[in-house]
Amino acid sequence: MMKKKDNYSEEISKFTNQYLNKIERNLSNFQYNVIIANIYEAYSFYSNIIKNNKNYSNLVEEYSKFLISITPVVPHLSSECLGQININNFKWPQIEEKFLIEEDVNIVVQINGKKRGIINTKKDISEEKLMKLILDSKSFDKFLKGNKIKKNIYVKNRLINFLV
Repeated sequence: MMKKKDNYSEEISKFTNQYLNKIERNLSNFQYNVIIANIYEAYSFYSNIIKNNKNYSNLVEEYSKFLISITPVVPHLSSECLGQININNFKWPQIEEKFLIEEDVNIVVQINGKKRGIINTKKDISEEKLMKLILDSKSFDKFLKGNKIKKNIYVKNRLINFLV
């Protein structure tokens, strides 16, 4: 288990490990256009952190993993950037599996087969708890108010459909 340092950001580590997982999968499938999209997404993520003057203790370490991962696609740029942060010898970064586990999921809420919204909740929530959460929510009142729910279809961690 990694010790938490002062100003350590688990969000950065989670993003970087999920990014590395995508890059490895796309490299092995020769999906270079998707890799470019992944690089752009990561660039945007790191740029926002730097623009907001957020200085985390693990930022340089995680950013160097990003730079190493782009080496197969843009080697000259990667080499220059790694040189500027004094990293000359490197090996491919290891993915920490604990950061790949998603704890929250977005569940699509449908009423009579039409998408009426998305609800963010904990992964593997029971159907009863999800229904209570939706019925207590004000967002879906206009669709469900005054209607009797005849049947509901629940696909775990994906969607729930109410037939009224």
